[in-house]
Amino acid sequence: MTNRTGNPTAAALYLRFGRALRQRRKEVSLTQLALAGRVGLSRSAIAQIELGGQHVSLRMVYELADALGTDPVSLLPPVRRRVPLSAEMERILARHPHQHERQLAREFFEAERSRCATDGQ
Repeated sequence: MTNRTGNPTAAALYLRFGRALRQRRKEVSLTQLALAGRVGLSRSAIAQIELGGQHVSLRMVYELADALGTDPVSLLPPVRRRVPLSAEMERILARHPHQHERQLAREFFEAERSRCATDGQ
């Protein structure tokens, strides 16, 4: 579930946040009830957050992170940054007269660049 920039949709963000929260909670050996008590929520609210079904405020992200002894950023999914294309790739894209063809070519080049960068690690 991603949007046109390749970043996760809102639903996917909350799901990934919930998974990270659950993983960290288990790492520090806390129950949902114990975490809920530390941040002033109900156990069922924590369960819903972990399932991605309840949205949380930025303030609550900080409170949850503090209760789990971690940095708030560690609970957040990473953002996919657009990879700049080479001049040659930009020239190829310019040859496609239709917007949807340019978009498909751009997505292909970005996927190839990401794959090559991953393979090289």
